Amino acid sequence: MNNLLKNLVLFFLTVSLFSCGQTDDEKRKSAILTAKNYLTDRECDKALESLAKVGIDNKNARYMQTLSSAYACKATTYTEPIFFAKNLLLINSESTGFLGSLTKFSSSKISAPDDPSFVYLQTAIDTLLYAGGLVAPSSSGRDTVFEDNDSGDINAQLLYMLLTQLGKYFYFYGNANPTDGIKGTGTALNGNSNGYTNTCLYTYTQATALLAISSGVSGSCTAAANTGHPLIVNVSDTTKVKRFCQGIVLFNNLIDVITNMDVPSDSGALETVGSTLQTTLTTLCSFAQSSTICTIKSQTQCEEDFATDLASLESFFAVIFENLFR
Repeated sequence: MNNLLKNLVLFFLTVSLFSCGQTDDEKRKSAILTAKNYLTDRECDKALESLAKVGIDNKNARYMQTLSSAYACKATTYTEPIFFAKNLLLINSESTGFLGSLTKFSSSKISAPDDPSFVYLQTAIDTLLYAGGLVAPSSSGRDTVFEDNDSGDINAQLLYMLLTQLGKYFYFYGNANPTDGIKGTGTALNGNSNGYTNTCLYTYTQATALLAISSGVSGSCTAAANTGHPLIVNVSDTTKVKRFCQGIVLFNNLIDVITNMDVPSDSGALETVGSTLQTTLTTLCSFAQSSTICTIKSQTQCEEDFATDLASLESFFAVIFENLFR
């Protein structure tokens, strides 16, 4: 046996003996470190494999954050460096300009509800929303499971991903112009090649909704004759409720996160977004047809509670989303 082979045998024996002596906590720390190294090279699947080998630890903040980052890595268009360098600067802190500004993100251009970048980023978001074993996600709930610093770090990571996901959602369903973020004006010529021409998020029929969009504060969505996105309108009720709830739950979680964390002082418009939106929502939510729809933060719960209540979902979209996204 030559020296090189002997050295290799000794090396693997040492690694094997050392690994056998590691505690579960040590193995998990090692897996997290390995996964983070993979993520620096955007080797997303290898990062997920590393974490899977030691099993999910739902109450380990560092593990859950790294797992979330690995799923976000697979979203391809989402990276924190790009978010901070480019997309953060595009955010409009005015309530009626906020949602449209998110559609201008470089990561917002999706062309289908099941676009992989949307699906993987949602998995990344859910990983943190329900971290700690929460059934109903909330900042206060995470505070009961994790230490203050860890809870704050989770909220910060969630904030950036929620903003990105809402940008995708409204870009697609709102037929946004990716240049100026205006609803209902997306075309192939200005960079929105989805092929849809809707001027509203939905085709409204309920009295509360019709009153809201006829009041002149809904941008391009001004009357019952205006059409909504066909992949919310012309689908089964089950799919319709799911897609309504996706937008509502993402938005409610964003409001919960941004109003319950210390937003970094160098985050530009984000410093004032939380208080601005909260003030606006206090007024708008008083017109909603459901007392819980402005606070529900669980996708499953939303789909269960509003499975036969399309009127409340429609009301939320017309009163709040059509108003805030113009």
